Amino acid sequence: MKLWDKGVDIDQKIIEYTVGDDYLLDIKLLPYDLIASEAHAKMLHKIGILNDDDLKSLLNGLGEILQLYKQNKFVIKRSQE
Repeated sequence: MKLWDKGVDIDQKIIEYTVGDDYLLDIKLLPYDLIASEAHAKMLHKIGILNDDDLKSLLNGLGEILQLYKQNKFVIKRSQE
């Protein structure tokens, strides 16, 4: 399943053309995306949208992803792009 999947079949040629090597760049940007996501979660907590438990859960999940990345165990496949 693609991260942006809307349930509509798309011609494979279109996917290959638009995806290119984006998934390789995405994995390089992952640590920075995690930092931004952590900051966003903290802001949502600060303004009262996320409660303490939600924030803790999100930060733990982001931390787990970072650890997997550091161990080269977090993979973004071309098929997911």
